[in-house]
Amino acid sequence: MAETLEINDGEIEATVRQLYSISEQIKKLALTTDFTKPIKKFGKWKVSLKGDMTYDKGRYSIHHKRLKENNWIIHLSEKHWIDFNEFIPAYLQALKNANIQFLEIMTFYTNTRDEKHYRKKVKP
Repeated sequence: MAETLEINDGEIEATVRQLYSISEQIKKLALTTDFTKPIKKFGKWKVSLKGDMTYDKGRYSIHHKRLKENNWIIHLSEKHWIDFNEFIPAYLQALKNANIQFLEIMTFYTNTRDEKHYRKKVKP
């Protein structure tokens, strides 16, 4: 046996008004939230809600749209000021904030002994 739910016009109107009010509150929150504002700090790195990364008060920054570039580790390893104990957790947080679930990362490893050996071989 099916139940019949009776709703009068006043209840429908009140529900619609509540839904509209909730919708307006969500829009206002979205418009007033600063998605570039840092939400987490990792040493001198700050990560925004969108995934933007900033180092040392803007000295260096990575825009969230560039996070998928696969050579950040190699690129930053050339910088004398980088501390990977700070960068890696910040980078992972930025990827999470930017909703990037899969990423191919390029790394480079050099064995100093092999490099010296190679230099000896190619010296005239």
